[in-house]
Amino acid sequence: MLRHTKIEYVLLRKVFICWILTPLGAVVIAYLLYKFLAFVWQKRVKNLMVFNRIVGISSIIIGCYAAYTLGANNVANTTGTFVGVVPGFSPLMATLLGGGSIALGALTYSRNVMYTVGKKITLLDPFSALIVVLAQAVTLHIYVQLHVPVSSSQAVVGAVVGVGLVKGMRMVNKKTLGNIFTGWIFTLVGSGILAYSLGWVVQFFMR
Repeated sequence: MLRHTKIEYVLLRKVFICWILTPLGAVVIAYLLYKFLAFVWQKRVKNLMVFNRIVGISSIIIGCYAAYTLGANNVANTTGTFVGVVPGFSPLMATLLGGGSIALGALTYSRNVMYTVGKKITLLDPFSALIVVLAQAVTLHIYVQLHVPVSSSQAVVGAVVGVGLVKGMRMVNKKTLGNIFTGWIFTLVGSGILAYSLGWVVQFFMR
């Protein structure tokens, strides 16, 4: 028996506002982090080999932090809808299923998306890539604290754009950025239409 659900428009509006603010916030955070850390490291680290070593070690640590914030936010996006609805489906089960599925997706179909983010929006050197990952992680962590599900892809794209703006707007591939933005809109609208259509079909056959 299907249950009728009530849409919480106040919460939905909050999520939608955060959906818009996520890439914009990541742009600002990445821009400020790049400016600040570049200033600090240029002042304190003069040796190029030492600088590269610091960047390499920091990349591993920050990568782990980014993976942590990804799990804290995006696992809830994928499996949270089942908790409290599917009998016996606990938050722990949702966490294990979501985390395992994200890992499987990363190992199988994430290569092309990685290439788009890392190469096609703007050129990234190791330091720039470090800033992008850190800005993405900080952005997601903020929304985890606010208990709002947001998109990690929006955060990382915003962070890449923020780093690109430090080097000048001409360094940002506007065509790729436009394609990504269009994809975000179609994802939101398309998933809503698909979910409504599937719900209507299921209800029709359950009568």
